[in-house]
Amino acid sequence: MSDKPQIDFDTDTESSGFEAEYLKEHTERSRVKFNTRLRADLYEKLRAAAFWMDESITDLVEAAVRTHVQNLEDERGEPFEVLDPHQVDDS
Repeated sequence: MSDKPQIDFDTDTESSGFEAEYLKEHTERSRVKFNTRLRADLYEKLRAAAFWMDESITDLVEAAVRTHVQNLEDERGEPFEVLDPHQVDDS
């Protein structure tokens, strides 16, 4: 049995976990804010790289994540499917 949470794909209910207006506003070009934690030494390196490369931390993190996900898909042999709006039951 998988450790992945059960997913309710019933998007016709109001409990789908996402608001339709929110989803309409967020396209591939928009950015979604989220929080994460990094080890302090990695964060300092990231700040230094952003300074010396004259780029934003956001741009550097986005490029790194995009590259890593692409590498994972290449290893897997297929892209990760982006699922329709759903609610994850992680209980």
